[in-house]
Order: sequence, then C-alpha cells, then structure tokens
Amino acid sequence: LVSNRRLRPPPVFKEEGARVLPAHDENTCSMCAGNLRLALREQAAQVSLPKGRKWDLHFNISPLVREGHFLGVPDMSHKEGRRKQELLQSDCEDMVHLHNSLPSYCVNFNAPGAGATQNHVHIHAWRQTFRYPVETAPQLQGTEEWSVGECQIQLLDYPASVVKLSSPRQAGSAEETGGVIFALLEAAKIRGGVSWNV
Repeated sequence: LVSNRRLRPPPVFKEEGARVLPAHDENTCSMCAGNLRLALREQAAQVSLPKGRKWDLHFNISPLVREGHFLGVPDMSHKEGRRKQELLQSDCEDMVHLHNSLPSYCVNFNAPGAGATQNHVHIHAWRQTFRYPVETAPQLQGTEEWSVGECQIQLLDYPASVVKLSSPRQAGSAEETGGVIFALLEAAKIRGGVSWNV
C-alpha cells in the first residue's frame, strides 16, 4: 500500500489552499514526463471506440478499490492525448460509449475546481456496487423534461445543481448524448466560475 501511494503524483495546485491548476505542459506533467509518467506503467487495457479513437486504461493507484478503479486517458502515443483536463466533444462521446459498454461501472470526469488534481485530460471508471443518492433524485418541481433527439434532459431536485441525461443504449446515441453533454459544458464555460463533474 505504501509503495502504491508513492506512485500517486501529488496535487499540482498553483498555490497552497487554492484549487487552481497550472497550465498543461508536457515537459512537467506527471502523466507525460518524469518517473511517474503513465508510459512506464503497465496498462490494464486499451479500449478501441467507434471512429478509431482509443483510450488507455490504467489501474488507478489512489484510492485503491478492490472491485476495480481505473484511470482513463486518450491514447497518449498521439499528441492529441497529451493535453489539459478539458473535455472535447469527442471525449464526451467516448465517455458515453464507455458507459454504455460497461453498465456496471461509473464513468466520471472531474473538472478543474471540482476534484481534478492533475491538469492532464483523464477520466475515472470504477465498479459501481450500489446506486448513488443523485441517481434516485426526483425531477425538480416546476421544471419540464425536454429532449434533443433521443436524449432526455431533466433538472434534478438535489443539493447541488444536477442535469440528468438519459438515452437508449444503441448505435448513434453516444454521439447525440455526447453532443448534448459538450453543449452544456460549453454553456457553463460562458457563464464562468462554474465547475462540474460528468
């Protein structure tokens, strides 16, 4: 356990107590360079997704989860996989594909300011053995459900602001749902000062 903890890169916040990540730099990023870089670790798997995109899955060192906790990064053998912790529309689509392919796993993205401790694009996937309270939260009273194609969208009655997306697990739905996720994240960026988890 101690050895595994030593392999976890420390948080890279700009200043003590602040949750602001520095700009991504391949030469100093602990996932790209140095003794802790992911290229030195054995991959748990590489997942090939539609449109030829690949994600590398590594055993997540901290926290260690007996049922399985994985760190996912876009294929780092390509420059596009070595970038800051921000989702592109293709990443949103890939997250939906992964969720649809691994229904017993929670697939999660922590934005800067919402749990991310490294400014290198990555997601988490862990085996989910129970339902989280947010999954059973009701629709917020006074709001309507709306849809974009097959993607259903609801605001939930929950202590944090939650937008729930539901879509059928079929070919084509990942692109549509991923596009809706990306549009919501872009809208949040325009407002400023908002951080999120997906």
